[in-house]
Amino acid sequence: LQDVRQVLAGANQASPAEPELRELAFAILLKLADTKQTPLSTLKAECERQVAYVCPAPEAVRRILNTLLGALLRGGAEPPAVGHFYDEAWLNNAAGWPLRGLGRLVDDPPRACDEAVAAAAERLPDWDPQRHAPRPDLEAALEAFIASPEPVFVLIGQSGTGKSATLTNWLTVDLAGSPRIYADGHQWSDSPRLADLCLAVLRDQTLGDVRAEQVVAHLRAAAVTHGRPIIVLDDVRPEPDPEAASRKLDELARQCQERHFKLVVSTTVDRWEQIECALAHQRLYSCQSGSQARFMLQDLNDDEMGMMVRHALGAERAPAIAAQLRSPEYVLFRRPAFLVRYLERCRRALTPGATPQPTTVDALLAEHVTEVVEEAGRQVGCGEAAALDGWTALLSAFWSKRPDGLRYAALVRVDSESRWRRAG
Repeated sequence: LQDVRQVLAGANQASPAEPELRELAFAILLKLADTKQTPLSTLKAECERQVAYVCPAPEAVRRILNTLLGALLRGGAEPPAVGHFYDEAWLNNAAGWPLRGLGRLVDDPPRACDEAVAAAAERLPDWDPQRHAPRPDLEAALEAFIASPEPVFVLIGQSGTGKSATLTNWLTVDLAGSPRIYADGHQWSDSPRLADLCLAVLRDQTLGDVRAEQVVAHLRAAAVTHGRPIIVLDDVRPEPDPEAASRKLDELARQCQERHFKLVVSTTVDRWEQIECALAHQRLYSCQSGSQARFMLQDLNDDEMGMMVRHALGAERAPAIAAQLRSPEYVLFRRPAFLVRYLERCRRALTPGATPQPTTVDALLAEHVTEVVEEAGRQVGCGEAAALDGWTALLSAFWSKRPDGLRYAALVRVDSESRWRRAG
């Protein structure tokens, strides 16, 4: 009691009366007496498990826990006048490691979704927020879908038409600060149920022992002030069992409707034909003409191509270059993925007076693959020539086995004689 009076006096605060202080002291002692003891070994194991969710290296986990223990001991040895709030800021500062993500979903669900979407966007090579050219028709349809009562939106298109890039920009920019999940086809295949998918995507933003249903509950709670949660499944793949994939997709759509989630499904035209029956009984948002319950993303029109060239080359050079690229011999560049590759390659050469050189898909992709493999060779230190040699050997072996793929042991045998392998 004397220590409490000294602390209050040091803070220029009046001390409560003696009976009030004693009542508070006895209340604290009573809570301590009712506390169940936890074996030290159990407590250490639980702490290790929690930290391992954000830092899986065992040695790093032990080092972080020892650092936290030292900070707690130092804090306990300090005089009563020196107090600490053992909150998220103290945890991060004392650990010397960003552990804040452990409870982000609980504290701020929209921000947890922002960070998860940002992490997913970093893995998409074709999306650059500084050079992204909008697709107005698709973006308008997505916004109309958000305001509609229908729970499912289907986006289809050929590979390279910009489905992933447009969805990424929509989720990152237009829906910032809202509850949303961005998952690809592989994540959905591993976690087909709504709750499991939400947990898989937001695992880094949750407490280590959180249950899947709790993640859904946090997202639904955020919907009160931030709008209905949105699930975006990008690049849905029905292989190798289209029937099973159709059943899973139908079940996910049903769960989204029951939990008041919005669902956006993106896939290619040929894959949609394999799973279209999965959503036959679901209420789909009708796009474009109103009679088609899906949105078909086409190649770039003149205006969209002009915007993409302007974003890449700047307002001064864009008009002349875009006018040239609209001619029939450059029809290849109506496909956004090819136009992005071409503009990256020719950004320095394409001046207002220069004429773009026609190319083929094979030549464009071959140059892109060569650049990627050479960069890999530089990063691993084996040299560009050795990296290309190893890549060529692997590609030659894979070609005849492409229907079933190559097992790791076969890859090792093929690679054993290449310069890539000999270079370490």
